[in-house]
Amino acid sequence: AVANMWILFTTANCPDIFIRAVNLNQKYFVFFWMYLVLTLYLLNNVFLVVVYEAYKGLLRDDMRLFLTNRVHALMCAFETLKSSEDVVSKDDFCRLFAVIDS
Repeated sequence: AVANMWILFTTANCPDIFIRAVNLNQKYFVFFWMYLVLTLYLLNNVFLVVVYEAYKGLLRDDMRLFLTNRVHALMCAFETLKSSEDVVSKDDFCRLFAVIDS
């Protein structure tokens, strides 16, 4: 019975599940109609919210790590390229892009 209700929830074989019961008694239609409304419009949305919130949290953590790594990489690049006055000279900057371009 639980497997049949899961199939009905996924609407894979929706008519096959409830036609047998409705043929026995027409009042079963009310039960199946309420079940479908509750599962498809309420339970399905709750599942979607839970999955989306978990994804959003993971994405936020990944973006924080990406931005932290980017700042660290830029600081390391500046430390490598800077001269004694804590600036990158125009010649060093042009040589860097010449190496990158080739």
